[in-house]
Amino acid sequence: MRKYNHLFFFLCFSIFVLYGEISFAQKSDSYKERSFTTRHSIKLNTGEKIKYKVQAEDILLSDSQGYVTGTVFSFSYIRTNTNEENRPVLFIFNGGPGSSSLWLHMGIGPKYISSESGVLPPYQYENNPYCLLDIADMVFIDPIGTGYSKIIGAGSSTNFYGVEEDANSMAQFIEKWLMKHNRWNSPKFLMGESYGGCRVSILPSMLSGSPFYSGQLRGITINGIIMLGANLSSVTMEKEEALEQANLLPGMAATAWFHGMAGRGKELSVFVEEASAFARNEYYKFLKQTGKNNNPDTDKITTQLSYYTGLPKEQFDDNIKLKASDFTKKLLADSSLVVGLYDSRYTLKSINPTASDPVADDPAMSQYTPMFVANFNDYIHKELGIRLDETYKAIQWNGLLEKWNWSRKYLPAKHRFVDDLANAMHQNQEMRVFIASGYYDLVTPATAVDQCLQSSNVDMDRVTHKKYQSGHMLYVGKPRQEFQEDIREFIKLCK
Repeated sequence: MRKYNHLFFFLCFSIFVLYGEISFAQKSDSYKERSFTTRHSIKLNTGEKIKYKVQAEDILLSDSQGYVTGTVFSFSYIRTNTNEENRPVLFIFNGGPGSSSLWLHMGIGPKYISSESGVLPPYQYENNPYCLLDIADMVFIDPIGTGYSKIIGAGSSTNFYGVEEDANSMAQFIEKWLMKHNRWNSPKFLMGESYGGCRVSILPSMLSGSPFYSGQLRGITINGIIMLGANLSSVTMEKEEALEQANLLPGMAATAWFHGMAGRGKELSVFVEEASAFARNEYYKFLKQTGKNNNPDTDKITTQLSYYTGLPKEQFDDNIKLKASDFTKKLLADSSLVVGLYDSRYTLKSINPTASDPVADDPAMSQYTPMFVANFNDYIHKELGIRLDETYKAIQWNGLLEKWNWSRKYLPAKHRFVDDLANAMHQNQEMRVFIASGYYDLVTPATAVDQCLQSSNVDMDRVTHKKYQSGHMLYVGKPRQEFQEDIREFIKLCK
């Protein structure tokens, strides 16, 4: 009798598992892809009129067994009044991890934040006469957990929330987008800002295919990579404090120059290059030494630091190192102002010297974030006809960052994102890279990018690193036109 009880239990359990799998698959497959199509036109600064359609849509992702795991929502801007065959396609990501593509969307897309927008609503947006639709179609992508993209069906956070998991899911999205829009033979470009730069360093290998990472051969080749405010180092490996401090100094010098506290009478680029030379030579060597308090060079070094940062020598007596967050509070302290980390051109009255929230207390992020978010939501509702009963997640930290898997398979602990980039360039001997940095970016300093490149196996003959009088977001303020023109020329070069 006990034998039959066991058999009965096994049959019931099997039916339960089978029913659960069928129900789960049906639940996943029953998800309906949302799609919104609108048609528009824009006149560029060249006088050329561009007609285009916007395809805002879901693309479903699945696991190796075919079960749906997530849906990625994207905004595709596709030119319609052209006979050009195989137009370039630019796939665009912001950073985080946890950020949607909203920022670049309203920065280089056909709509841009109006220069007349104030700090308080109502805000305004306007046509972007420098947008790239004359040279390439643009796809703004929201990774899983951001925007309207989300985990569904058989999916879980472990499928998406990690360095390689994220890159693999974005590779699957691009593959499916090419299939859906029949663009296999188009020149392909990747643009990533901030952590997006890390993402696009890994993506070429994921798109090409590997038994180690994606586990499949996709055979998709990238013509060019564009990075903004990039972090090319490793997020997890222990940082060399002396090197990190030295890399910050040129950004501090640029900030002091902008606010009239240092470098008077000198061109910004000349002054910053002087600071860079001092930082990578005398300052870095000094920081590597021990017993600085008794070092005869201390006075000489602090004199130079005062010259480049605009801070009195006394600020460096007890601490030759100066954190970026401390510098932003000290530079304009006499005027009771704090400058931004993400864009040190921005200032706010300093009423709370202990304020440390990286976003809410940052003068740049706290001022331009409401403009971007409000204008974007207004735009997609009014002009793209998107009316969904859910919040578009501009940046999502809760539930994502604490689960993010920073570990890398099959790679040493000291592996950096610049090493992924070098590997991708080795695999594709024709792929070029354009890196854009802001002089006033104290979060991902331009000097740190230079240092990473110089200490890597990247083929520098195929890399352009240009610095702009901007912050972390290269499309905020006057440099946006120059930046977009440079990207236009880069795409032409790589076609």
